[in-house]
Amino acid sequence: MGVIFGPLRRRKQGKGAESPPPPSLGEPKGRLALSNVFQLVTRSRPPMFLVITGLVVEGELARGDTLKLPDGRLLRVESVEKARERKRVDRAMAGDTVGVAVVGVGWKPRKGDLERYSISKQLEEIRRRAEEKYQSLPKEAASKLAEKEVVDTLRNSKEDIPLIEIYPPTP
Repeated sequence: MGVIFGPLRRRKQGKGAESPPPPSLGEPKGRLALSNVFQLVTRSRPPMFLVITGLVVEGELARGDTLKLPDGRLLRVESVEKARERKRVDRAMAGDTVGVAVVGVGWKPRKGDLERYSISKQLEEIRRRAEEKYQSLPKEAASKLAEKEVVDTLRNSKEDIPLIEIYPPTP
């Protein structure tokens, strides 16, 4: 009887009722705009991990860094891959499009938990407006200017777009 209902009982005050405070992260060293989330299933350990893709808006992102979601939950960066080069790197600088394998710190994230912070629809709208603006220019120049405008819009709009903060590794 105690085995079934044990976890449902209230804890007594003073015995583990309070959770420890989150570790102090210090100052953020950058920001990441999340564009897509997907899960990869492998045969090795861990059997499933979450991959997020996005744009490093400010600063830099490196293996081992801690990501803080807008709701305060934390993720640890397991690996970083630059999208255009399609190779793993130790760090990505501002303006780089990256794929990041992440693990939750103190929780187990799922795809649905992170999808609400995706800015892919907002990015498509910003990119479409920028491409219309520069359509009279040659195609190569127009695409570069449109991409620059997207990055500048992300840098300047802090409240409109949910950005993930990047912190150095926690000990």
